[in-house]
Amino acid sequence: NEGEYSLLYEIKGPKQPLYYEAKNPLRKQANKNIESFWPSLPQSIRDFYDFHNGFFYLASHSLGPSPLEEVFLLSDEEWGILESIPAPPVDLDKTIALFTNGMSGYVCLDMSKSNPENEAIIWWSNKAPKLDVKFWDIVDAWTAIGLDG
Repeated sequence: NEGEYSLLYEIKGPKQPLYYEAKNPLRKQANKNIESFWPSLPQSIRDFYDFHNGFFYLASHSLGPSPLEEVFLLSDEEWGILESIPAPPVDLDKTIALFTNGMSGYVCLDMSKSNPENEAIIWWSNKAPKLDVKFWDIVDAWTAIGLDG
């Protein structure tokens, strides 16, 4: 794809096959804002990215962990929701969006937390965030929703 290799998974869906892409982990490249956080990410997440550089529904480029090139800090984006909530409950400069559900929801890690993997955030662009969720529990649940069609 565009001169790069990826793994393409065909998964039997309820109505038709679903296609998921995992980009080449040997070519993963974090943007500059993420690079400094990479060594501090939980080992399970770094291990995942060593095996797959993202794993997402090909048609929507969502419903799975994003390729590292598309992972971003919440402070890199404009969020209209900030006007509706009293104060951001997380440090936007240290909160990494690793997964998008394709419908305004992101699974994020606040790297200022002592255990970010077990204190993850569901960040919504249109409603207040949900705090202190387990990263892999939400990733698994949202990925399963995508696989169920």
